[in-house]
Amino acid sequence: MDDKFKKATARITCGGKFGTAFLIDSSHAITAYHVVKQCVKGNPINLVFPFLGESGDRSAQLLNTRDKFNTGIDLAILQLNEPLENIETFQLTAKELTSELSWSAYGFPSTREGPGQSFKGDVSMSVKQHISLYDIDLDCIKPVIIDPKYVVSGASGSAVMVDDEVVAVLSHRMPGGSLGAVSIKLARDLLNEYNIPFKDDTKSELDKILEMYSIKIKDYLKNNMNLPFESKLDNDLINNSYFNGFFDTSTWRSTIINQISMISKEANSNRIVREKVKELHDICQFDLSYEEFKTTMREKNDWILREIPDDETTKDIRPLLSELNSLLNKRYNKVLMLTGESGSGKTHLLKTILSSNKIKKGLGYYSIRIPVNVNDIE
Repeated sequence: MDDKFKKATARITCGGKFGTAFLIDSSHAITAYHVVKQCVKGNPINLVFPFLGESGDRSAQLLNTRDKFNTGIDLAILQLNEPLENIETFQLTAKELTSELSWSAYGFPSTREGPGQSFKGDVSMSVKQHISLYDIDLDCIKPVIIDPKYVVSGASGSAVMVDDEVVAVLSHRMPGGSLGAVSIKLARDLLNEYNIPFKDDTKSELDKILEMYSIKIKDYLKNNMNLPFESKLDNDLINNSYFNGFFDTSTWRSTIINQISMISKEANSNRIVREKVKELHDICQFDLSYEEFKTTMREKNDWILREIPDDETTKDIRPLLSELNSLLNKRYNKVLMLTGESGSGKTHLLKTILSSNKIKKGLGYYSIRIPVNVNDIE
């Protein structure tokens, strides 16, 4: 590993556990969750950056705390008590990790004295039996881990790198001398929850094509049309309707149903509220028009807000019910507008969409109006 990355790599200790952590910006670091789980009992988290001397000593706070260790992936997000400036930090990248892809890492295993240990190897496979903790099985070529007494626990939390980008975080040693790791792909939701930036290279070829056309269309509209343009469809105002979110399978109605499901989960322990919320689910089963559905749902939701007590037992439920009312007012239709000169690729784009197996098998129904017969597209 390049020495510039070693400067951003730290030994970490917490409650008798030790491991490795690495900087992702001047104020945040990543490690394995099991290394710092004792902090919930009041144990401090301390980091030492060997290549920075005493100026690199820091304490840290665990951001993604949880009551039970086995309820989430083995990845921890730390906030330093004081930023480390002028240090080149690691870039997190979510990507598909294929078998035999070469990787490297650097950490501080307990069996290694001195500055640390470099690891190299190939991706073996994705694993599902430990998906709640980690999802990648790594073959370690250097060092060769065949001695059952060889302990790599201190290396837990090391950055697994491919092409100078962090694609996973070392977790546990697995049977047979391989290593378990949490991929950044698996950690995307957690990273998004705490606003940790990462590059997402997991987009499909179709996603990349759509992104390319989205950029071209936005550029054309910016230079050739007065924005925002407006369109009315089914009494709903639609502004700036581009590709973004166009192929999202969620609809207004499914968003409402998802919100009701969230309310149900929150009300599960409150029998009175649970029985009233069930009536919202019942409305979803009726064959109602848009206006009937909206009016009936709104009336029932307002009734529930009036009937349930306004106290500690409903303090988390009432905001969700209020948000449901807001969602009921946000119905929209998705509209795609293609503009461009002849030969700029409009028909080719439509052909790509219509012929894509992902669209046919993975998404719902779409109405596309074009001035040619779809069967004529070659």
